[in-house]
Amino acid sequence: YWLDGKELRLLVYREHEVANTYSSVELTILTKASEEGVYDGRYSLAIYDGTAAADKDGKPVELTGKVSCGAE
Repeated sequence: YWLDGKELRLLVYREHEVANTYSSVELTILTKASEEGVYDGRYSLAIYDGTAAADKDGKPVELTGKVSCGAE
């Protein structure tokens, strides 16, 4: 994570392997302080399910949206 002055950034990544098939989840949060201790910005969530790749195009599912959080 990165918390410096007016910015709060967070990246969480998790990978899992079962029977030589990989799946992963990646969450990215990018924010800027709007007031003391309150951070507003956007998030991106990417989910790759290796077991579903044969049924789909192999691309991860991606979700994005607004986020608000607090830090001290």
